[in-house]
Amino acid sequence: MAGRVGFVRDKARKLLKDAGQNAIPIDLQMICEYLGFRYIEVDNFPSSLSALCIEQGGIKYAAVNSSHHPHRKRFSLAHELGHWVLGHTRSYSRPDVSIDNPPEPKDISRSSAIEESEANEFAGELLVPLVRLKSNLSKAPDLEELSSRFNVSTQVVTIRLIATRSL
Repeated sequence: MAGRVGFVRDKARKLLKDAGQNAIPIDLQMICEYLGFRYIEVDNFPSSLSALCIEQGGIKYAAVNSSHHPHRKRFSLAHELGHWVLGHTRSYSRPDVSIDNPPEPKDISRSSAIEESEANEFAGELLVPLVRLKSNLSKAPDLEELSSRFNVSTQVVTIRLIATRSL
C-alpha cells in the first residue's frame, strides 16, 4: 500500500483514543457504539459474508456472521469499519440490500486493491495497535499468548509483528 499507511494508522489510533479504548483486547462493540452503529450477529448471512456495515431505515448496523469464528468476526468487522471510516465507496449501497437481504458475493464488486489494503491496515491497527503490541512483546513473546491477549488470530499478530519492522 503506497502513500496512506501513516494516514490509515492515524485514523485507527484517533478512533481508539476518541472512543476511550486504552486496554486490550479492544472492545470492538464499544467502537461500533461510539461510531453510532448497532452491533448485531446475523444467522442468515451467506457463509461467504463475514461482516457488513450498512445503514437501513436511518439506523447504522455493524453486522457479523454469527457462524464464523470469533477472530474472523472481529477482523472482518474492523475491516468493514475501516472502509466506513476511510470513506470508501461500497458497491452494495442499494435500497434492496439489507440485513435480511444481504449482498451475495456476485453483488459485491471488489474494492480496489488499495482500498482493501487500507481497510486491512486499519483493522490491524485498530485491533492490534503497534504501540501496544511492542509493549506486550516482553510480557508475551509467544504468538499464541499475543493472539489471546489481543483476541485475534496468530496470523493477524504475525502480520502486525512484521509491520513493527517498518517503524
